[in-house]
Amino acid sequence: MSSLNPNPDKWLDALRAVQAAIDKLEGAVIGGVAVSARSVARFTKDIDAVCWQGDRNYGEVLAVLESVGLRPRSSDPVAFVKKTRVFPMVHEDSSIEVDISLGALPFERDLIDRAGTVSIGGLDVRIASVEDLVVLKLIAGRPHDLGDVDQLVKVNPDLDRGYVRALVTQFAHLLEVQEIMDNMDRLL
Repeated sequence: MSSLNPNPDKWLDALRAVQAAIDKLEGAVIGGVAVSARSVARFTKDIDAVCWQGDRNYGEVLAVLESVGLRPRSSDPVAFVKKTRVFPMVHEDSSIEVDISLGALPFERDLIDRAGTVSIGGLDVRIASVEDLVVLKLIAGRPHDLGDVDQLVKVNPDLDRGYVRALVTQFAHLLEVQEIMDNMDRLL
């Protein structure tokens, strides 16, 4: 973690809290930490994860997040999550920001089920698969996301391109965004 961000102990403490939430809610780390674990280390300002909402209401999920040392960054976290499906949190002890997305789609369930354990600084962390990270990053489509796709593909040449193409094609058609397909064709 030291090559990713300053103060690796704080990052490991925050990551430990996120993994505790993942253990309780079922989930996986996504975003920059996951890309770094699956390809080349890069700076990231926060920790992103997706956790399965299941039958839990928002208050129950929030209680689990708070029980592991994460505090809301929003004055009304339940109202925020109702609009965005994301709980913006901060790790209390390190002040590192954490965004917890609530999974409800079949793709998100599959992403969580396909995640694998990666050791980061001696901590075993559930990380989304390379393929699922590529799908998420292609859908997001921001310049840094496309740079992440490029790195993930270069470092993982044996990734399942058929899986990625099938999912990205479905999302591109659903969202009616041709640029997603263009980026996929260029980067895969």
